[in-house]
Amino acid sequence: MCNLSEGIEEKGMKKGIETGRLETIAECLRNGTMNDAKRLLKATGEEIEKATELFLKKGE
Repeated sequence: MCNLSEGIEEKGMKKGIETGRLETIAECLRNGTMNDAKRLLKATGEEIEKATELFLKKGE
């Protein structure tokens, strides 16, 4: 069971990190700094699209 709980914990941490990264990218986009998102965060076009979809279009 220990390995199972470690796997679940790792999966949750990865998801949390990804969500936080997308939120940070979305915040850059809200502030009109897409170039900062691309340059400083090395955000990919896919990440920018996903952040826009998840956080900006929903009005968050």
